[in-house]
Amino acid sequence: MSMSCRYLPGPDDMLVLDIAYTIYLKFEEYPSALQIALFLDNMQYVKKVFTSCDDLLRKKQFCYILARHGITFELDEEMAANDDDRETLQEIINNTKLSEGYLTLARDIEVMEPKSPEDIYKAHLLDGRASAGASVDSARQNLELHSLMHL
Repeated sequence: MSMSCRYLPGPDDMLVLDIAYTIYLKFEEYPSALQIALFLDNMQYVKKVFTSCDDLLRKKQFCYILARHGITFELDEEMAANDDDRETLQEIINNTKLSEGYLTLARDIEVMEPKSPEDIYKAHLLDGRASAGASVDSARQNLELHSLMHL
């Protein structure tokens, strides 16, 4: 629905977005409602999304959307009653913990330490598969050549 507004002349396009926002809010499609509120640049609509939803995880999602959108937005007691929750949400909006999040992700997917080609190709798992050996060796040689060229 919100995509069709691009083909409408003003002010009909804004009316369609306003209606879409109301529908999304009514059916608890909060992230979609927030996207429209941001498109409309309507901070009252943004606030309404926060006050309509009680789920902290969803509010965190909203904060990441706001952070990605790059706007300055201050949460108040009405949007997040608990002081600790409000502080956590505000940190997400302000991107103050962004590098910590990336480091946690890197630890979770085990990419903190450099990998050897054997680790990447998991050659020890392929030893039992003779047919795959030649292609793995060829790929390993290509990787080694590529690495040497960039030293």
